[in-house]
Amino acid sequence: MAAEFFNNLKLFLYIQKSNIKTAFLNKADALINVLMMLINNLAFFFMWWVIFQHKGTINGWGIGEMALLYMATTLLLLLPCLPAAFRPCPNTSTTERWTTILPPPEIRCL
Repeated sequence: MAAEFFNNLKLFLYIQKSNIKTAFLNKADALINVLMMLINNLAFFFMWWVIFQHKGTINGWGIGEMALLYMATTLLLLLPCLPAAFRPCPNTSTTERWTTILPPPEIRCL
């Protein structure tokens, strides 16, 4: 049963990795994804700001502590992605044309 779970987990992670690769193949798509996520995060924080303006504190937590917690979790989730962000991508125009939706195995941008 544990082996089946780990096989399913490995398959799930492989699918997510391919999904991320295909989402960032085009630079404009990547920029739009980043912009929309920034808008999402700002809207989420605005919601907390409105709540704290009306309530003051929630179980002793203020807006400062919530902002610090939000920043810390964002940075902890971002840290594993930083090395891949600065790795140069190969020039795909000189490589042979691939007919599948997945990038070729030698492209290691992510």
